[in-house]
Amino acid sequence: PLKHRLETCGFLFLEKRRKPKLNKDSIAKYKLRPSQIVDLKNNKTVVLDDGENLSSEEVCEPADEPRSYAYCSDTAYSEKVVGFVTGVSTLYHESTFLESEKERAKTTFHSTASQAATVAQKAQVGQLILGHYSSRYTDDEEFLQEAKTVFHNVELASEGSVFQIGPAIISLEESDEPNASEEDSTH
Repeated sequence: PLKHRLETCGFLFLEKRRKPKLNKDSIAKYKLRPSQIVDLKNNKTVVLDDGENLSSEEVCEPADEPRSYAYCSDTAYSEKVVGFVTGVSTLYHESTFLESEKERAKTTFHSTASQAATVAQKAQVGQLILGHYSSRYTDDEEFLQEAKTVFHNVELASEGSVFQIGPAIISLEESDEPNASEEDSTH
C-alpha cells in the first residue's frame, strides 16, 4: 500500500516458527527413538518403554520467536501501511524530510521522520530504521531526534549499516489479514 508518484513496492519478510529444541542429553537418558523425538518436538507427550509419560516441556526448550522485517521506501505517509506492518520486529521506513518540510513531503509523495515514527508507533513495531534522507540535510541526527519524539526505538540507516532483527512484538500468525481498508491520513 505504498503511495508514490511512480509504482513502488514494499516488502514484508516473515520468518517461519521453528520447533522446540530437544535437550540432546535427553535422547540417551530416556533412550528415545526417532519417532519419539519427532513427537516431542511437535509438543506431544510420549510413552517411554518403561510406561512412563514424558512431556515435551520436560525435555525441550522453546524455540526462538520468529523475526519479521518490513521495508517501506518511496512512500507518502499512509495509514494503510500500519495494517500491513503491525507487530513486525523491525520496520525500515523512508524519512526523506523533516516535519518542517511536511508540505514538500506531501507533494513529492515522501514521508517525514515524524510520520515514519507515527507509523512505527501505531503499528507497535519493535524497532524503526530511518533512511532515504534528502540531500538538503547535512545532519542525519535531526531525523533521529524528530522521530524519537514519537517512537522510542529508532536507528538511522547509512551506507554499510548492519542491524540485528529481534523477534516479532505481536504474533503475526494470530493477526487477521492486513487492514487495508483504513482511510489515508495526511498526518
